[in-house]
Amino acid sequence: MLSLASHILDSKAGRFEPSEFKDEFETELRKLVRRKAAGKPIAYEEPVEPPSNVVNLMETLRRSVEGTGGRCSSAQLIVFVPQGLAS
Repeated sequence: MLSLASHILDSKAGRFEPSEFKDEFETELRKLVRRKAAGKPIAYEEPVEPPSNVVNLMETLRRSVEGTGGRCSSAQLIVFVPQGLAS
């Protein structure tokens, strides 16, 4: 594992040239400050909430068993829960 870490570090290592580095965050922040100082309105982007893909597996299993008499279609999720883990 140590040799893999060393290999990754060696492959990513390089010479840093500060003159080639461009701090885009600082540039955009300076634009924003100048715009605000000039009294211009600041446009804010509303954060986009990512879609939730969290599924309650126990509830999905219960609904699939109750709704189809124990058989699931190929589009439904099948989950096996070992005894003692089901609530």
